[in-house]
Amino acid sequence: MEVALSLAREINARRQIAQAMEVIVSIHMGSGQIEDATQAVEEELKLAKESGSARRTLTVLQNLATLHLSTDRGEEALQCAQAAVSLFTDSSDRKGLSWALQLVSEVHSGTQQYEEFLISSEKAREVLQEVGDYKGAVQVLQMTMAYHMQMNSSVKALEACLEMRSLYQIAGWREEEAQAMVHVAEVILNTKGSREAVKAAKEAVNIFKDIGDETGEADTLLILADFQLASNTATEALRTTTQAGKLYKALDDVQGQSKVMRVASNVYMAQGASEEALRTLKTAQSICQKAGDKKGEATALAEPRMCM
Repeated sequence: MEVALSLAREINARRQIAQAMEVIVSIHMGSGQIEDATQAVEEELKLAKESGSARRTLTVLQNLATLHLSTDRGEEALQCAQAAVSLFTDSSDRKGLSWALQLVSEVHSGTQQYEEFLISSEKAREVLQEVGDYKGAVQVLQMTMAYHMQMNSSVKALEACLEMRSLYQIAGWREEEAQAMVHVAEVILNTKGSREAVKAAKEAVNIFKDIGDETGEADTLLILADFQLASNTATEALRTTTQAGKLYKALDDVQGQSKVMRVASNVYMAQGASEEALRTLKTAQSICQKAGDKKGEATALAEPRMCM
């Protein structure tokens, strides 16, 4: 690995240097040699600065900040992040600046400086979107959403989810958009109730269907069925589980078929049809037995008591 690092340094190959450094740091950390890991990254930081490459220096500062965070040295991590921003303060490299600002928001989040995190994450997201780095912008939004969920601020979490969905639409990432709509539906369940969650889940199902992702469609249909059951529309929930079952069967997905039976049993229980609920669970058990799915079989066996 030292040879690979040396060659990468000779040609100033930023990504290859970063990959080699990650391996070296991982080896040191795995052996509990924290100071050796830190020294290795600091040596690379010195060389990066001497090379005059701002982006190479940024990459090393990112690695060093991550290392400091993992060893509870938040102040040192923040110093690295601030140094990264200073590299691009008077530069036309907006993409480099966006990555540096993203590092600042990650450090603030990692050190639980949440007020500063919200401010820095907003700045980072603005620049990331400006340069077309939608992946980076989404990563910042994911941290923002996680913070709001942690603080039980479902409305703010929903706003972050919807912004993610909007970015996926702009980028044309349909699968990610569908997944975002699933998250939207789950957050809406806590903010606006099950009926509104049903609408969002149906939208996610339609996106999966449009892109031909049958597994995603089937998985989301089961989520939809749960929301429909919560909104007291058991008949619709049963129809939805049937749709999911057909997709899983076509995919030869045994675990999926078993999940359908378990969700259907919940619907039957809600309707007061305990015998039908027990029958569907036995079907789920049988499906898993034939496929040798011990975990699924165990789950199916654990649930019949609910029907008694």
